[in-house]
Amino acid sequence: MASEDFQSAPTRLVALKAFEERGRAIEPGESFDVGHPEVKSYLVDGRAELARQQDHPPTETLKDLTAELLDCSRLGPICLAAKAIQNVEEQVLPSGLPRNAVAGSVLHWITGKPKLRSTVLSNLVVKQELYHSLAHQFADCLHARLQRSSTVHFASERLSDAEVIEKGWILREEPPHEDWLSQRGGRSIPPQWEYGAVGQDWTEFDVAVDRFHRLPEELTLEALKDGRILATERVGELFRLIAPWTWNETGGNPRLGTGWNFLFSRDLPSEWFPKARQLRGPERDRMISRIVAHLHGLYVAAAPNHSEYKKEPIIAELARQYGVGKTLVLEAWSKADLPNWSVPGVRKSR
Repeated sequence: MASEDFQSAPTRLVALKAFEERGRAIEPGESFDVGHPEVKSYLVDGRAELARQQDHPPTETLKDLTAELLDCSRLGPICLAAKAIQNVEEQVLPSGLPRNAVAGSVLHWITGKPKLRSTVLSNLVVKQELYHSLAHQFADCLHARLQRSSTVHFASERLSDAEVIEKGWILREEPPHEDWLSQRGGRSIPPQWEYGAVGQDWTEFDVAVDRFHRLPEELTLEALKDGRILATERVGELFRLIAPWTWNETGGNPRLGTGWNFLFSRDLPSEWFPKARQLRGPERDRMISRIVAHLHGLYVAAAPNHSEYKKEPIIAELARQYGVGKTLVLEAWSKADLPNWSVPGVRKSR
């Protein structure tokens, strides 16, 4: 089935409360079908949840919710300008001692990684409790589909996302862990990764669900790179600011130490943040690098249907999200390797 057919295929929901739908009363526990994009509103406002058995994966709804979660703008403006960082060091952390207010703005400090994660989620449209519920619902849909697959395949190593999508397989069971085997006399046979054949559409959904489970960490890292979250490390009795661009240099998951303090940039005085036209030199280069990385992330997430995504709406959305002009985003676009993403009818040159 073509991707456009999946977008129009209905999703089966189960009512969690009584409500009226198109003149018909829906009772709790009753199942009903809804088309995209209306599905998301039922899930977000708590009227219904996904039924375990689905004829087609709710991929478009998952994409909508993922995009909603990846919008960091609610955490505050981007804080990458050298002057803003200097203000934080001199006025928020004078002599390494964190203040609770600056220039009339109250500062809400967050201590520890678990508290940071829950605070990040609580400030988004998809709150923490809803996020965990949705992750569970998506996993249930996959498990139900996998149970209906009677075809089993084995591999000597775990396959990459690209390989499983090409084959249309979903992992059923991992081989026993080496520690478990060593306690029982070692491994007597080669490791076997067990997969079930479900079709490419469900495999792509599985890969997207796996990413959905990692979103809180991904979102936190993105916000740290943007300076929307400012991290301070404890050194003895004092704290030192970790420059936002440090996270770009280290890559991977942030190694946040115990007892670190965090601050959302939205707490800082608005006059500390320059307009996009004031970004110059290294500050502008860092912003372009951030947007290039964001574009590459969007490109990977959109695979394999790149041709469905057009340049203008992507440019406009990134300009809004990063609070910069479209010219800067266009410059980032020119530096990114995004084959097949173009204005309608024009292929982007490599």
